[in-house]
Amino acid sequence: MQPHVLACKSFIMGTCNLLIVGLPDGWRVQMGPFPPEVDHWQDFGGVTWAQVGRSSYQAVGSGASALLRVDIGRWHGANGAHGGAGQRSGIGRRSGGGRRIGAGAAAGRFDNRFDPRRALHRVHDAGESALGGHPGAWALGEVRRGFGRWGKPVPALALTAACPSTGRVIRLLAEGPSRPVLEDVLEANLACWTCH
Repeated sequence: MQPHVLACKSFIMGTCNLLIVGLPDGWRVQMGPFPPEVDHWQDFGGVTWAQVGRSSYQAVGSGASALLRVDIGRWHGANGAHGGAGQRSGIGRRSGGGRRIGAGAAAGRFDNRFDPRRALHRVHDAGESALGGHPGAWALGEVRRGFGRWGKPVPALALTAACPSTGRVIRLLAEGPSRPVLEDVLEANLACWTCH
């Protein structure tokens, strides 16, 4: 498992990190179909981190690839409001079947308003695990890509964590070729995810 920095580089702003993700050994990250956008940033520990932003990256390795979409927003604490509209609650400790992943309890209690299952069309498995030392949640399932009857299901992994240290909520959506590949990406993120 290897950590990879997802960042935005600008002549004016310099380098602004969005997130450090984990990927299986031998994988590399390259720019995705949409360039990074950073609306607000903050210096934390001598490093500039995106406070609000989004981007996409292509992770490639071992004969497989995954599209990574990152979305970062402000988080105002467990009792505060987040900038996102229509937040729903209801994530459980674990649901669905399949391989047991991230069996340890999350560090603290995950904020239900940021349920990663909302990013998926169909959910096969979900749970809570610490991500970067903060409460987080994950969901494995499918997203639909395409229009109308030509749309097709694509295996996907959604991860969400709230970072009280930097006041950010971080969402990562990985679309890959198969569930086993995404389970490897999940295991790598449980080990390497760093939000500051």
